[in-house]
Amino acid sequence: MLCQAAARQGPSFRSAWQAKVSESPEAAISRVAADLGLLLNQSQHQYYARLVAGRWRNYRLRPGDVATDVLTSFAEQALISRVEPLPCSYQEVLAELEMLTRGEAVYALHLAHAVAEITGASGDAYIKRLKEIWALLQT
Repeated sequence: MLCQAAARQGPSFRSAWQAKVSESPEAAISRVAADLGLLLNQSQHQYYARLVAGRWRNYRLRPGDVATDVLTSFAEQALISRVEPLPCSYQEVLAELEMLTRGEAVYALHLAHAVAEITGASGDAYIKRLKEIWALLQT
């Protein structure tokens, strides 16, 4: 039934549909996790594959989209969204960076998580380093 519907839509629809169904969220998660050096246990792998599968299922390929690239991007986004807790509250981070209630607050928190993960610093040393890097990026 699906094959017949695809055949009626024309060659561009048919090729996009075939490309989409040939991709596997599980394989994309495995590829990207390996590229990032992440070791996922089976339940973590399944969790991320479900996240990616949900986005993939609802995504319509646009002209110029390459199915593998789109799926890989979804996998990368899901996997890098894994973050460890900040060494202080997010409100403290935003207050120190003077970003509380500002539209750029999300970007400040992305940076705050990266600084925490890369430096391993905590307390005043963490806040000092974060403020230095934030100021450097603002210039």
